[in-house]
Amino acid sequence: MSQAVTPKEYCELWVPKFHDISPDERGYRQFCIKELARITGYSKGSIQNWGVNFEKAPDAVSRMCAMASILNRTSTDWSDFIDEQ
Repeated sequence: MSQAVTPKEYCELWVPKFHDISPDERGYRQFCIKELARITGYSKGSIQNWGVNFEKAPDAVSRMCAMASILNRTSTDWSDFIDEQ
């Protein structure tokens, strides 16, 4: 893994693909929080305290986001990742 991916970058890349919502739409941040909770194991409450752009996230979270991005890119079946709302 050559480069860390910030939580904000991860959300910008994957939340629109998994949840069909763009960053300027209402509810986008909640989907980001849900997705970050899924990949990191942190609670949604903890993630909400990471700042508006998740800039206060622990350093390890960027590594987790990078690994999740790699896995997402190599996945051929996204059905496990799509929200069924």
